Amino acid sequence: MVKEFGDKFNFIFIYTREAHPGEKIPHLASFEQKLEHAKLMTEKYINRTMLVDSLDGDIHHAYGRLPNMTYIVNRYGNVIYKSDWTDPSTIKMVLDHYLDEREMLANKIRATPYYVEWQPMRKNDSEEFMTILLRDAGPKAIKDFIESQKNYQGPVQSNSNIGKATAKKLEEWLEKQDY
Repeated sequence: MVKEFGDKFNFIFIYTREAHPGEKIPHLASFEQKLEHAKLMTEKYINRTMLVDSLDGDIHHAYGRLPNMTYIVNRYGNVIYKSDWTDPSTIKMVLDHYLDEREMLANKIRATPYYVEWQPMRKNDSEEFMTILLRDAGPKAIKDFIESQKNYQGPVQSNSNIGKATAKKLEEWLEKQDY
């Protein structure tokens, strides 16, 4: 995303909390530890500017405490996109649309904002995610994630008990791993 849009947008990652603490990357106990974790993340995964939230998560609390949130803020400080999950294909669509809007305005075409609600689905490759989590955080992180899945009811579209089914699948996967 940064490669494609970096000349048009500023991309900032805000490290708010340790989402999946485990044996290798434990729950944050100090701001110094949080800075160390942030450095590891920028070396391995994050290829954009990273800001580190306070240990108490002041920014995270101010913006709604969403789990893997993404905000797109325009040059005037207005939130034009907010999501509780970071999905690259959706973000790309929004950025393309925003560039189209800016072009309309530059060409003096009358444009009117509108409100939309949309709950798209995203690819969720649990085994790929779990493999990375096991390698980088440790088995405790996976076991905590599985427990959280047991309480997940699923998206509005599904009206299902998808969380328990996912948890069972992940428990079976974890039993086969050598860690």
